[in-house]
Amino acid sequence: MHGLGMMKTISLLYSIAAAWVVTVYAQVGPLFPVHHNGASEVKFTKTFNYEFKHPGIDFSHDDLERVRQGVLQQQEPWKSAWERFIALPGASANYTMSEVMEEISRGVVTTNRGFERDGWAALYNTIAWYITRDQAHLDKASSIIDAWGTTLKRFTGLDNSLGVHGGMAFINAAEILRSEGDWIEEGESYRGSTGFSGMLYRVMAPAVVSIGQSNYGIAMVQSLMAISIYLEDVVMWNYAMNEYQNNVCGGIKGLINPQTGQSSESGRDQGHVQFGLGIGLHASLIAWNQGHDLFHFENSTLRRGLEYSAKYNANGTVPYDPRYARCNSRLVAGPWPKISEVGRGELSTWWLAAREFYNKVLREHVPSVERLTNLENYSPDPFYELMYSR
Repeated sequence: MHGLGMMKTISLLYSIAAAWVVTVYAQVGPLFPVHHNGASEVKFTKTFNYEFKHPGIDFSHDDLERVRQGVLQQQEPWKSAWERFIALPGASANYTMSEVMEEISRGVVTTNRGFERDGWAALYNTIAWYITRDQAHLDKASSIIDAWGTTLKRFTGLDNSLGVHGGMAFINAAEILRSEGDWIEEGESYRGSTGFSGMLYRVMAPAVVSIGQSNYGIAMVQSLMAISIYLEDVVMWNYAMNEYQNNVCGGIKGLINPQTGQSSESGRDQGHVQFGLGIGLHASLIAWNQGHDLFHFENSTLRRGLEYSAKYNANGTVPYDPRYARCNSRLVAGPWPKISEVGRGELSTWWLAAREFYNKVLREHVPSVERLTNLENYSPDPFYELMYSR
C-alpha cells in the first residue's frame, strides 16, 4: 500500500477508533465547577473508586438489617407493612416478566411501562430475598435484571431521561444483590460487560448526562448518582455533585427557592411539586449513604422546600412569589401568577421517608411534614412503610 491509500486507511482507522471511544467512554464530560457568579466549590466529590460505599444507593446494609430484624422479630410497623408488601404481585417469586425489548421509549410513543414494572419486581424480590433468604426470590430478581441488561440497546423518546429515572429500581436491586448476595451479572467479563453494567453505561447514562431543568434536572442528577455508585465511576459522581449544587436550572436551586422554600413548579400543580421534592429527598438519602450531607446544603434548602409544600398541601397558607419559577417555564404556560390548587392534598407516598429521616436520624423537627403524614388521607404504600420506617 502506498502514499494516498495508506493515508486513507489510517484516517479510516482513526475515525473508527475515535467514534468507538466517544460511544463507549465519553458519557460524562469533564467537571466544570462553574456557578452563575463564577467559580464555585463543589462539595462531596470523590477521588478514588474505593471511596464508594456498597450497598450505598437508596439502602445501606444497616437499612436492610433494620428492616429484616423488624420483620423477623414481629415488630410494628414492619410486621404489618411486610404482610402488605409480600402480597404485592411484584414481590412474588412467580412474577411474570413483561416483554423484554431491545428498544423502549418514553414520550409521544411510550413503551417503557413494562421495563419500569419489571424493575420494581426485581427490587421487591430482592428485598423479599434479603428478609427471608428464600433463593427463589433472588433467582427471580437476578433473572429480570439479566434479561433487560443483556437485551436493552436503546432508550428513546422526548422524555427518555424520565424513563431512565423510572428504572432506578433496577439499579437498587442490582446494587443489593451484588453487595449482599454475591450475585454476578450475566455478561460480566474483563473484556467488557455485555450485561447490566454495560447497559447502564451505554444506554441509560447517556440519556441523563445533559441536565435539564427543574424535575427533569433533579431526576437526571439522581439517576447519575445511582449509576455512578454501581459502576464506581468517580467522574460521573463528581459531575452529578456539581450539577446538584451549582446548576441553577436543574440542581437544588432550580427546584427550590433557598429563601422561602417555594418550589419552582408551585404555580403549575402540586403533583409536579411533590414529584420533584421526592426526587430531591431521595438524592439526599443516596448521598447520605455515601457519607455526605446534602440535607443541610445551602442552609437546609431541601427541608425548607419540604416544609413549604407540606404546609400548603395540608391546607395551610404559604407566601408565593410569582417571579420565581423553573427555567423554561414558558414551555409549560409559566411563570404562574398564583400558587396552583391543582392536585392540592393529593399526597405522594414518600412523605413518610422525609418525616422518619428528619425526626429519627437528623433529630430535627419538621412540623408541617409531621402534620401532613398524620392526615387521614395520607397512607404510605407498603414498600415505603416497610423500607423507610425507623
